[in-house]
Amino acid sequence: MMTGELETNMKRYATILGVCAAICMTGYFATSFRILFLSLLAGLAAGLVNLVLNFLDAKIIGHVALKKNRIMSILVGLNVILRILIPVAVVYLALIFPQWLDVRFVLVGFSSVYAMLFIDSVRKFFSKER
Repeated sequence: MMTGELETNMKRYATILGVCAAICMTGYFATSFRILFLSLLAGLAAGLVNLVLNFLDAKIIGHVALKKNRIMSILVGLNVILRILIPVAVVYLALIFPQWLDVRFVLVGFSSVYAMLFIDSVRKFFSKER
């Protein structure tokens, strides 16, 4: 995947997730389902951070392949650790504060980011086949 295509995809994903976050915020303020929408928003936020870190890793790895930069390689390793810790931290917060967050909906929000990526990949696969 070329860098331009990677950046275009990232902008599209960020826009989609921004719209989803706006829907969650509207639902939080306009309905009585506050825990549901706040939990979905927390999961979406964690998923978006993971997606951004993954995007940065892809850019760094491309740079490292060209220059073999050790510091950049260490940064990629730290990003991997962060991508594991962020969802664990959000789920942990949901367990500690059940009056604010529901673990199930946090996981749905987090998983929806990856569902979006999967659906986009399937869409691209079938559009290139024709």
